[in-house]
Amino acid sequence: MLTNESDATQKSNLDFETMPLANVSDSGNVTIQTSRKDRINPDKCKDDDDALYKWQTPYLYQGRNGRLTYGGGTRSGVSYQPQGHHSWPMTLGGDPSQTLITIIDSIHNEEIHYGRSPVGSPVIAVAGSIYHYLTNYLNNSPTFGPNGIDVLQGRRLTHPGGQTSGNPLLIARMQQGDTTARRLASAVRNAMTTYYGLFQAGSHPPVPYSSYRQGLDYSYDHII
Repeated sequence: MLTNESDATQKSNLDFETMPLANVSDSGNVTIQTSRKDRINPDKCKDDDDALYKWQTPYLYQGRNGRLTYGGGTRSGVSYQPQGHHSWPMTLGGDPSQTLITIIDSIHNEEIHYGRSPVGSPVIAVAGSIYHYLTNYLNNSPTFGPNGIDVLQGRRLTHPGGQTSGNPLLIARMQQGDTTARRLASAVRNAMTTYYGLFQAGSHPPVPYSSYRQGLDYSYDHII
C-alpha cells in the first residue's frame, strides 16, 4: 500500500462560477439554480498541482486502481484510510453489487456522507453532502418537488436514513416500475453524476468519470 502524501503547503485553488447545478434532458425538466457560485472551473484546476483534490494512481485497493484523496501534503485532522464507496449510496437504493470507488475516509464519510469538511472544502461549502444536494435537487424540481408529485413529502434525505427520513419514500417511488419511476431514477442518477463532477472538476489529476459512473449506471439498471 502506498504511503500518504509527502509534506507540502496546503492550498485550495478552486474557482467557481454561476451555473445550474444540474440540467439534464431526462430528469423531468429539472434545472437547479442556486444563489451561490456553484461550479468549479476545470480550466483553473487541470494544470494546478495545488488542487484541493487529486486522483492518486497507481494505488491498488481491493483490486481497484486509484483513489480520491487530497492534494498537497499530509493534512492535520485528516484520515487517509482508503475505503470503498458506493457512488449510488445503498441508503438511497444503490445496488450492493455496484463497482465501488476508492476514497479516503475523510472525504468519503465526513464530506460526501455528512457534509462537513476537515479542510474547508469549497465543494462541500456549496453542495453539502450528497444527501443534502439531492434533497435540494428534488425539492426544486417542478416534476418531483412539492409542486409536482412531491417525492420527499417534506422530509430530507439523510445518512444513514431511516423511516422518518425521505430515503424510503424516494426508494419506493423509484421502484414502482412506471414511466415516472424511470424518469425519477434517471434524474437521481444524473444529479449524483453532477455532484461527483464537482470533485472531478476540482481535482488534479482529475477523478475518472468511469470511477463513479459505473456504480451509478449499474444501480440504475437494477432499481428500475
